[in-house]
Amino acid sequence: MRRLPPPRKQTLFRRDFPDFGDLANGRVAGRRSRDEISLYINGGNQGLQFASVGGLVYEAARSQQIGRELPTEWFLQSIRD
Repeated sequence: MRRLPPPRKQTLFRRDFPDFGDLANGRVAGRRSRDEISLYINGGNQGLQFASVGGLVYEAARSQQIGRELPTEWFLQSIRD
């Protein structure tokens, strides 16, 4: 616990510790030695990188008129309880 960064005030969307946004924006320093640790807290954003890149690829394909439309039905399913 001594190696973790000092806690911050928790808000609705923030955890107690700095996140990647803080690191990318220079609000906190990254690791400075091999003795420091990185902590990843899964905030429910699994696959977010694929969704954002997928949107860019989709728009680029449409603008170049390449690829083909896929039926929406291929991505839907009926689930019974």
